[in-house]
Amino acid sequence: SSAASDVYKRQATDNVTGNCPAGFLQIDLLEFAFLTPQLSGLNFFSTSKKYQLTLTGQSGQVIDSWIFVGYGKSDGGAFQAGEALNNASVEALRDAGARIAVEWSKRPAVRSWLMAGGVESDE
Repeated sequence: SSAASDVYKRQATDNVTGNCPAGFLQIDLLEFAFLTPQLSGLNFFSTSKKYQLTLTGQSGQVIDSWIFVGYGKSDGGAFQAGEALNNASVEALRDAGARIAVEWSKRPAVRSWLMAGGVESDE
């Protein structure tokens, strides 16, 4: 690792104060799948993106690991194939982001971690 990288990591860790729980979040794309109208027999393109979101504490212990899927589809008749597939892929990414925003903090281990760090629940 470079000296600049070490400085950044140290600054990021040093800045964890107040109502900010200490930890690291990693997201991995596990699978990308798509269907075309030719394969499905339907008039739209669809995509799915399977992710794994892993929360680790400062010492590296896994606090929570969550696998979830984002879905998207796009009308096959309104766009060129490449554009329709791209639109469906973007929609799948947005769906995954919405799932993180709405569901992730409700997971019991994540909720406990947030509360231990002084983050209050809005529920």
